[in-house]
Amino acid sequence: MLEDLEERERVLKKARMERREEEVKKWADTERVKDEGKRMMEEREKEIRMREEEAERNRMQAEEEDVPPTIGVYLVQRPESPH
Repeated sequence: MLEDLEERERVLKKARMERREEEVKKWADTERVKDEGKRMMEEREKEIRMREEEAERNRMQAEEEDVPPTIGVYLVQRPESPH
């Protein structure tokens, strides 16, 4: 009878330990998925920022190319004629 009780307690203890191990494994998997999702979102945000910065650089470069040169740079004073 005592042996039966001890055996039953060992079985219950083993079952509790297995459940606990499974819970820890599920928690670790959940954390891994969260971390991976966070990393992917950060990568996407970084890529979007890089594209936006590139578009802004291109826009600014296009604006600079569209601006006509200032007139003063090309004016050359002619010597006064003796007339």
